[in-house]
Amino acid sequence: MTTPMNTPTAPLGSANHFDAAATTWDENPRRRKMAVKVARAIVRRAGLRPEWDLIDFGRGTGLLGLALLPHVRSVTGGDSSRGMLDILQAKIDAAGLSNMRTLLFDFDRDEPQGLAFDVITMNLVLHHLKDIDRAIATCRRMLRPGGIVCIADLDTEPGTFHEDGAEHVHHHGFDRSELKSHLGDHGFTAPCDETVYVIEKPDKTGTARKYPVFLVTAICGGTERGFTGPSFSLS
Repeated sequence: MTTPMNTPTAPLGSANHFDAAATTWDENPRRRKMAVKVARAIVRRAGLRPEWDLIDFGRGTGLLGLALLPHVRSVTGGDSSRGMLDILQAKIDAAGLSNMRTLLFDFDRDEPQGLAFDVITMNLVLHHLKDIDRAIATCRRMLRPGGIVCIADLDTEPGTFHEDGAEHVHHHGFDRSELKSHLGDHGFTAPCDETVYVIEKPDKTGTARKYPVFLVTAICGGTERGFTGPSFSLS
């Protein structure tokens, strides 16, 4: 049985909102379909390798991480919601997955603590984080040199996507060029983007709207890691 890795601080902010949603999260077919589409794009764009360790942040119940697991050595599912991680841990235990585990982590509060990974993925997570620069800097410290960050999120939208639960949203999507520029400011190189999915749903007036989801990838350049610890052992 795998065991969760815990950070010293308890997650705050939007965690309770996602704790409450955890038990029914997988029932939304759109989330399952999007996870498959994003996973396929990441496998193709990042060129995942069987010797790589991957951490999937904001992972909720692990839809994306489980889809990526066959392509890498290990997957860590990181989230600030204990409720979401409990659901993921139950999946890990039920399937007997020795190369997947959970990590309680809040991007707005916690530090990497010496963890090292080859790939970091985030799917519709960045718009929930207050400090984008802090999040990108944290990703860089957690990546091995040459590692890859893969960020899937919404294009800039008018605020209609999260009409319910908007208090847990800090950004109404992102301009892709600006996000790639932020990554470059933190030492990431070769940023690129593509549209990987389009979410279709009505707003409160019943008007049908389309929300493109992009995938931005970039490489962690240089030889500095900002930490000294090795990746965790799954033996």
